[in-house]
Amino acid sequence: MNPALKRKVFGIGLNKTGTKSLGAALSALGYRVCSWDWRGAEFTMQWHEKRFTRDMGRVLEAYDAFEDLPWPLLFEQLDQREPDALFVLTVRESPERWLSSIQRHIAREPTWVGHYLIYGSYDPGTDAELYLSMYRRHVERVTAHFADRPGKLLVLCMDRGEGWAELAHFVGARRVPTRPFPHLGLHG
Repeated sequence: MNPALKRKVFGIGLNKTGTKSLGAALSALGYRVCSWDWRGAEFTMQWHEKRFTRDMGRVLEAYDAFEDLPWPLLFEQLDQREPDALFVLTVRESPERWLSSIQRHIAREPTWVGHYLIYGSYDPGTDAELYLSMYRRHVERVTAHFADRPGKLLVLCMDRGEGWAELAHFVGARRVPTRPFPHLGLHG
């Protein structure tokens, strides 16, 4: 980890909230970032089974920052395991904008059981209210969990132009990058 950045950072926004952009930004700030890969799918299944495995612990030791699934689902356990960590909740400008994005995403991707385990449905078109309910509940649970600890949670909405200034200040970076904030996969 960059010596100026002393605390682990967990991106705990649900998918399609700017998780890849957050990961790219944290990487640019010097963090070793764990992004979505086959382990994310495996760990999501273990989350559903209410298991926190040794493999998850090894991944926590190997990286400084984390984004995308399964980490948003585990924010309470991560807060207990890593009491000095910082948390970034990426959100969309509105739940409806998030829904539109995840509908397009899932339409392009093959059916994955993780979507069913997280949202209660494979189809965010037919079951939009289930998806919206999960999104809203997640944002409410996260903000309530950290409500009495200012400085522990950053709520970041890239749709509103938030980016480097907020993130760099939050993690204690020595300087704010001058290049444009990454916008990967945030469409609509």
